[in-house]
Amino acid sequence: MKTKLSLIVVTVLAGAVAIGIMNSRIVHSDETKTSTSKTVQGMTPAVSPSAKQPTQQNKPPRTELRALTFHRLSPSEQKITASMDAETLAEFVDTPLSDVTTFLSELHDIPIILDEFSLQEQGISTDAPVSMSFASSLKNVLANLLEPLKLDYIVANDVLKIVPRKVADERLEVRVYETRHLEDVKSEELAEVVQETVAVGTWAQSGGKAAVKSLNGCLVVSQSQRGHRAVTDLLEQLARHTQIGD
Repeated sequence: MKTKLSLIVVTVLAGAVAIGIMNSRIVHSDETKTSTSKTVQGMTPAVSPSAKQPTQQNKPPRTELRALTFHRLSPSEQKITASMDAETLAEFVDTPLSDVTTFLSELHDIPIILDEFSLQEQGISTDAPVSMSFASSLKNVLANLLEPLKLDYIVANDVLKIVPRKVADERLEVRVYETRHLEDVKSEELAEVVQETVAVGTWAQSGGKAAVKSLNGCLVVSQSQRGHRAVTDLLEQLARHTQIGD
């Protein structure tokens, strides 16, 4: 009888141990799964180099449309030149020329003066009445304002000075223009184009005093400021045409 009871106890104990071992394995297995799951969720998936999105390379800036020139300007003269593209809105009725120039000077915060001495020599009064409306750039406003009065403007000595056209045309300046960015145009041919299309009648070949010479991919130009503005406009148009072609 005792032997049977001992066998039963041993059997029960063995079963309990087996159940405990199984439960331990199950718990350990669940913990392993949970731990693995947390690890996977917390990982950052690796990306192969071939799967990365290609970055767009920065393209070189396009050539400026402004004509490249080695003519140096003071900071004040640079500000005046930059103001030429500024929008100007105004209307004048029988307003003295001196008042108009004062208005433009204050509007754009640049020094504009009338050369009274040279104006008097040409019989032009600073009180000449002006009747017109403006809605354009300062450059165009000055052209429309001064043309009927046979006046022009020059930028020198840190001011914009209004003078008679004759005085402005006689004041020649030498400037060097970089033209190597105009790949499809030879500098020799460009010199001919300039003389045939810009400031016609002012060049030496037609009896004037202005001159242009091609030299090592540059144009050396002796012209009035009015003539230089025309040369600059032409070179800008050619540069724009070259970019469109590209």
